[in-house]
Amino acid sequence: MTAASALPRPAAGMTLCTLIPAFKVQFLPDLLACLERQTVKPDAVLLSDDSPGADFVQALAGMPERCAALKLAVVRGPRQGAWANIRHLAQWWAGRSALVHLYFDDDLIYPGFYERHFALHAGRRFAATVSLRWTADERGLPLEAPHLPAAVRQHPQRVLTLDAALAFASTVGEGRNWLGEFSNAVLDGALLPFVVRPVLAGVPVIGLEDLATFLAAATRGPLGLVNEPLGCFRTSPGQNTAQVQGLVMKLSTCAWLPLALAGERLGLLSAAQRQRCAQVIGPMLIGRYGTDPDLAPLAAAAAALMLGGTSAPARLLDAWQTLVAAKVPHVLDPEPTTAETA
Repeated sequence: MTAASALPRPAAGMTLCTLIPAFKVQFLPDLLACLERQTVKPDAVLLSDDSPGADFVQALAGMPERCAALKLAVVRGPRQGAWANIRHLAQWWAGRSALVHLYFDDDLIYPGFYERHFALHAGRRFAATVSLRWTADERGLPLEAPHLPAAVRQHPQRVLTLDAALAFASTVGEGRNWLGEFSNAVLDGALLPFVVRPVLAGVPVIGLEDLATFLAAATRGPLGLVNEPLGCFRTSPGQNTAQVQGLVMKLSTCAWLPLALAGERLGLLSAAQRQRCAQVIGPMLIGRYGTDPDLAPLAAAAAALMLGGTSAPARLLDAWQTLVAAKVPHVLDPEPTTAETA
């Protein structure tokens, strides 16, 4: 981990689109306020309204001046789930900007968010830049700081770079996603096909596509890190992370172990680090889903992986591929679809 040099101004011609897969209309006032108060604003904001009643479309139709000032466009979403809405946004975006911010409607970004991220991308063309974030309650009140590695928490510099080995070791190797989610990152547009079809070293990693995208970015060059909170991850009873028996949380829990195996394939995690991940995540996976008919084979494979059997990695990947094929088959498409290549 190294400190980056002094931050320059954004590069001439650099463009950024904010992509919002929208569903929770109750957070629209906060969403607009966060965008309006940015010291440097995105070049366009594309919002795909996946709410059942087109609530965003209706609400935004009544505020044309605010939308014009933000360069905000809104369309109806496919209403086929969160992943389909992100694919829809990727197709709509169609490569129109160098940088992309995938911004979820219930999260908060502080006024300097885009300015800080623009500056990192201008100084060195990172594939992704990530800033720290607080965890907040439903009202947006910050409650908890991220559980950072000591090397980050104690570092005196506010801008750092992480190489791929350190990024993998400090997250997957510890079974801990301290890097956060898409809302607190700005991506090179070339990463958007990976977001839509997250496959790393031949391993599908759907469920942890945010962390996996940051790690994929790190394999292309160092990851840029703003070592200060520039937003909040808002928690609420209705969000996916609160629905432990929902598909999103099932996949996000299970995906840690395939992601660890992908890191080992890439030579960025040792067998011992992969084993550490299995020992952290395995008991949670087994405790939550060991009797679930769909996940029982994967839970059994996780138990074998925890014990270190030589055949356990292949067994786990087989069970994972079967689960992904049944639940999110688009991830296993041999070639990206139109939405993925747009």
